[in-house]
Amino acid sequence: MALAAARALMVVAVAVVAVRELVPNAGMREVSTSPWSYIWLLYVADYALMWWHPLSLTTAGAYDVTVRPLGLAFMLAGIVLVAWAYAALGRYWSGDITLRTDHRVIATGPFAFVRHPVYAGYLLGVFGGALALADPVVAVAALASVPLMRGRALAEERFLEARLGAAYREYRRRVPMFVPRIG
Repeated sequence: MALAAARALMVVAVAVVAVRELVPNAGMREVSTSPWSYIWLLYVADYALMWWHPLSLTTAGAYDVTVRPLGLAFMLAGIVLVAWAYAALGRYWSGDITLRTDHRVIATGPFAFVRHPVYAGYLLGVFGGALALADPVVAVAALASVPLMRGRALAEERFLEARLGAAYREYRRRVPMFVPRIG
């Protein structure tokens, strides 16, 4: 049951990205030549592992009624966070590290809480998938995704700070990278 639910959520997540890709992003943009632009390969690898689900552990009833549903909830929360971030970014969104001619710092919606809500939502989803599936291979892939997402985020931040200057430095100083401040 958890596998079917996780797969359904993966289909929804891919659909959110596919729909976003269909929205036109008119206007001139500068594109980074960073190799971090190929982070989509990580998405494909993580989702393929979750879909394939290579190592299914037998879990106790308590895990099945508490942790698996929590993992599915994390997956859903990740999808919602990514969709919200896409909506907040509007035409500034790109799968590449880019800057539009009239680019500005977006500090509304989920960007008021974390600088990289798309990456945070993605990580929330893959960690949720590891919990829902009780698959240690997926868990290792989720853990390996953290430094890769951080590397991509740092490359994006260097690119934006070099072009947006003090406005981005102030935003970066004020808003955490992936996890909102509590309290």
